[in-house]
Amino acid sequence: MTEKLLTATEKPIAKGMGVFISIWLGSFVSLMGKRLTSFALNIWILQTTDSINFYTLGVLITTLPALFLAPFFGSLVDRWPRRWVMIISEIGSGLCILALALLFIMDSLKLWHLFVLTGLNAAFIEVDTLAFQSAVSLIVPSEELPRASGFTLLGSAIARLLAPVLAGALIVIIQIQGILLIDCASFFMGLIPLLLFRLPEVDIALLEGDKEHISLGAQLNQGWTYLTSQSGLFSLMTLRAVYTFVSTAGILLFVPMLLKLTTPVALGSSMFVVGLGGVVGGVLMGTWANRQEQLMPLVFGCMFFTSLAAIASGLRPSLGLIIAAAFFFLLNFPLITGSIQVIFQRQVSPELQGRIFALSNAFVAIATIAAIVFSSVVDQLLEPMMIFEGPWANGIGQIIGTGPGRGIGLMYIMLGVMTMLITIIAYQHVPLVNIEQETEIYSQPCLALSDLDVTK
Repeated sequence: MTEKLLTATEKPIAKGMGVFISIWLGSFVSLMGKRLTSFALNIWILQTTDSINFYTLGVLITTLPALFLAPFFGSLVDRWPRRWVMIISEIGSGLCILALALLFIMDSLKLWHLFVLTGLNAAFIEVDTLAFQSAVSLIVPSEELPRASGFTLLGSAIARLLAPVLAGALIVIIQIQGILLIDCASFFMGLIPLLLFRLPEVDIALLEGDKEHISLGAQLNQGWTYLTSQSGLFSLMTLRAVYTFVSTAGILLFVPMLLKLTTPVALGSSMFVVGLGGVVGGVLMGTWANRQEQLMPLVFGCMFFTSLAAIASGLRPSLGLIIAAAFFFLLNFPLITGSIQVIFQRQVSPELQGRIFALSNAFVAIATIAAIVFSSVVDQLLEPMMIFEGPWANGIGQIIGTGPGRGIGLMYIMLGVMTMLITIIAYQHVPLVNIEQETEIYSQPCLALSDLDVTK
């Protein structure tokens, strides 16, 4: 890959897996702080308002920046040095959490304070994520991208697994304000490697002319035109959004379904076992997937196995079957999302990756919101149909059982069948299947930028 790097006289450019792992370790500590805070604040909302609606609103607010602002953020990431974008984002996010901590300490926190600051914090996190995703392909050689993706997803899975346990214990000992202060401290760990290393940057000015005279709107339009001109990439982005819809809907109703079958105490151990699936998937992404010449067959295969796991989750009201199926459901998650991210990093020109990832994240945000609405509506519709002596008790109820949680089980079966059909249909789309067999798009930056008509 030919890289045009910004010239500078200060410290030498740092790149390679060692540099990536240093940045990843810092971001992992920072991510743990974020997860602790998220869990603690969700508990505070539920305890303070006793309202599921306010809890859902809080989740929605953290999703909105990716939906409405991510394309704009992507243009900024492609416009500015990504290292400094990450540094500023980390500082901004840390200041939001510090403000929340001070409001808690002064006993002055109101619900609207929380929503405003968490929304602003989510915006900083979105910018940080886009900059990190776009910088990886410049730091790490192409053949090591699956390994880097595996590290990233492994860190996310471990944080998701441990944060609820740690936060639950810490709330009792140091209360929510203490957790927020820990989160503030964790941001310094994320900043240290970014301050130590000078990362490679693409010289966008050499490709686009004077970038200061190119409007953000024109930059965003370039990204959209680039994406829609590549049938395989656009299809891959759509497939990612569809998978996000399925996985989000499945994860949202997993706890309610388990609570119909077990106690809250047993739920914790069950969630731990299921969460290990994501950890195993992250390890596989960084080791086994790293040796695969092409990743699209892995994506199709894992989506097919995801459909089988979803169907198995809903077949019977068996705790063991549901936990085992959910384990494999989450095991496939890092392999699918990680492989898709690596394909984007390999196929998209680095100077466009901020915008392309932003547009893809916007599609994912739409799918996430759709999954939240779908899960709520379907749960309300299907649960009454599958109760004992309900309207469908003598039909599908004879196969999957009736009673509490069986409506959710039926929804899992529906999601599994839908995923299987979508996987089969996607496998027939030649540009998507052959996306990795084409010449790497990022080796043709002039086609990606100067030849695009952004006036349409």
